[in-house]
Amino acid sequence: MGLVIRYASLLGVVGEPRCSDGVWFVPARAEIEDPEESSAHLLQDYGLVAIPCDGDFELGEADGVWVRAAIPSVFHYTPLHVADGRSFLLDAAFFAVLLDGEHAGVAYPFACTDGCSATGLAFSRLGPDGGVRARIAQAFWGLLLTEGPGRLAEFSAAGIAFDTGDGYETELEVGYSRGRFYAQDMRDPLSEEAA
Repeated sequence: MGLVIRYASLLGVVGEPRCSDGVWFVPARAEIEDPEESSAHLLQDYGLVAIPCDGDFELGEADGVWVRAAIPSVFHYTPLHVADGRSFLLDAAFFAVLLDGEHAGVAYPFACTDGCSATGLAFSRLGPDGGVRARIAQAFWGLLLTEGPGRLAEFSAAGIAFDTGDGYETELEVGYSRGRFYAQDMRDPLSEEAA
């Protein structure tokens, strides 16, 4: 079987591929050619997830923590997080493989990423076309929404930039532990008042 990889360089496969609605999803390390700056095909457009939260801040509709907890159980790998003051938690690459008969297939890259509290998919500006993107998004979110809720994996990620909207900016540690999500302020308010 031949496989054509479009709009990206495959650097390595991580985790286990999964199939949903005829689309194979391969978690990978990849360099996407000319990636979109923001994501589309938001999870919230395909279904809602419950995010019961403890800690200093309510996560509200910040569904990136839910997706980050669901990916390990569905794909058997843990997405990396670099704590560098970015306002997003996820930047996980996947290839969506569409088979064309028994002898050929095409792999399209995308990143599952969150921004402004909503998690979506970012493709290459070069393609695929809108219909293929919609098919990939429907299958990807369908897989996570079907298999993720009952098997969320515990995690902790520190250094997430957070703006409360009222002029207070901080960094959070967010995660999932003992059946609950949490968001803790990493900055010591007493040391900031003294400065």
